[in-house]
Amino acid sequence: MPGEFITEAPISQVLDGHRLGEPGTVQCMNGECQQKLHDGHQITIYTSQSGGGTEWVITGVYCAGDCEPEPSNHQTDAQTDVIARAWLGVISLAATQVSLLCVTDVKVVG
Repeated sequence: MPGEFITEAPISQVLDGHRLGEPGTVQCMNGECQQKLHDGHQITIYTSQSGGGTEWVITGVYCAGDCEPEPSNHQTDAQTDVIARAWLGVISLAATQVSLLCVTDVKVVG
């Protein structure tokens, strides 16, 4: 397609800056914890990509430590799953005066 570019990048680079939602709306997905997460929290994210797809989707956000799922890099023809550690940061949009939590400093752990 005209104007379409395909590049390859490490998953950590693809996820860096990914927006998760407004402050106060993101919480640990561990059913026993469900702590609200804020900028500065270290988190573990679970992400997946459909086989043959180009987009990574964050399917889980957890407190780093006891809440996180077991590391496992799972890959099939249908899907690739990756677990990574990151920090929550903030993106501020001056024009709309909105702040959003985002993933920063991503390191793949499984």
